[in-house]
Amino acid sequence: MRYADLSSCPLAVALACALLTPLPAPAAELRPYSLPSQQQQQIVRPLEAPVQIQAPAQTQVPAGPAPSPEYYQDYADWAHQLKPRQRAELARGFERDARRAVAAGHSEEARHYRRLVTLLRSPR
Repeated sequence: MRYADLSSCPLAVALACALLTPLPAPAAELRPYSLPSQQQQQIVRPLEAPVQIQAPAQTQVPAGPAPSPEYYQDYADWAHQLKPRQRAELARGFERDARRAVAAGHSEEARHYRRLVTLLRSPR
């Protein structure tokens, strides 16, 4: 028996339906919907960039006699232009350097760093 058109052939109709039916989508997690005004606001603070401090070139301990009083005065003037947070960060670094100098037996170097710390922490 020959079929004149495809609509009369049940096998052809079933095959066409099977090919045209989309495949099932993968399952996704379902959560209850809540309005944006009811959603908990998650505040994400950006990480603060590390403080970049431009210190005068003479902050390194000179390889000779102790710095002059003018050097320390210039450093104090420069340091008091910094923000308190920057001064505190520098003071912590110089304290660490002073401890290392003491451990290495460099008393003059430790004295220099302690004086810088004192200048950084002194009120104007």
